[in-house]
Amino acid sequence: MKVNVLIIEKNPILTLRVGELLKDLSEVERVLVADTFQKALTILDHNLVHIVSLGIQISDKNILELLSVCNYDQHCELFILSDNYHDNYKARYELLGIKYWLDKAKDFDMIPQLISQISASMIVN
Repeated sequence: MKVNVLIIEKNPILTLRVGELLKDLSEVERVLVADTFQKALTILDHNLVHIVSLGIQISDKNILELLSVCNYDQHCELFILSDNYHDNYKARYELLGIKYWLDKAKDFDMIPQLISQISASMIVN
């Protein structure tokens, strides 16, 4: 299954690096980019998105809204790409159903593998 990936990240260098990592993945159809929460919601309103990479800090209210769109409107998977890898922060979002979490510093090169894994699980489901 070919997937569309939305990258929500305010750092253009990281956005470019993620895009470079994904460009050669056979599972990826399109990579969409937003540097703010509002732009991400607009993209989700107008495009079919399968996987969302959240790389910016947003409020709890906004994460709930994003999860609602992902879970009920788009049926897409959300993963966190964070440099704030505190256990309590991670645990709070795991309670909300976010299954995937990568550390920007240590796990960056695992993004293609995660996208492939999520894409493969979508075929099965």
